[in-house]
Amino acid sequence: MKVLIAVDDDAFGAAIADYVKNHQWPPRTEFKVVNVLEPILLDDSREITFLPLLECDVELIRRQAKALVRHVALRMRTALKTTHIEEVVLEGHPKEEILKLAKEWPADMIFVGSHGRRGISQFILGSVSTAILQNALCTVTVVRLPEVNKAKKVKVAKKREEMLI
Repeated sequence: MKVLIAVDDDAFGAAIADYVKNHQWPPRTEFKVVNVLEPILLDDSREITFLPLLECDVELIRRQAKALVRHVALRMRTALKTTHIEEVVLEGHPKEEILKLAKEWPADMIFVGSHGRRGISQFILGSVSTAILQNALCTVTVVRLPEVNKAKKVKVAKKREEMLI
């Protein structure tokens, strides 16, 4: 069995890792933990991943993505006692890259997190989990954050905003 685990931040990474590690998996199950870095949009007509002024920020974001994936994989390795966990960081649009990887690997199951956006915010921001649910060729499990983790995530976001002001 091949299980693809798509994570986009620490809170969802921890929730998905906890969910996955609390299940029984067949012997030799392979896991792939992936994070997708979205391109930086300059305007509506072109995307960039490098720009001299942003190069330091891009490298920092890549290091953070690798650390996130490594942290989730380590959390799973400890609980599952398996070495069949690959760590992957991709660049592109998350829903497209996750679906492409799931098809090419090929995954038997995909785990994604859901922010629980509804209405206009889902319309404006889009929904990676919804796109994966609708287009994946395999089973998809959407993991929501427990209420305790949501509250912690909001506090962390507010602190980050305050630091920027």
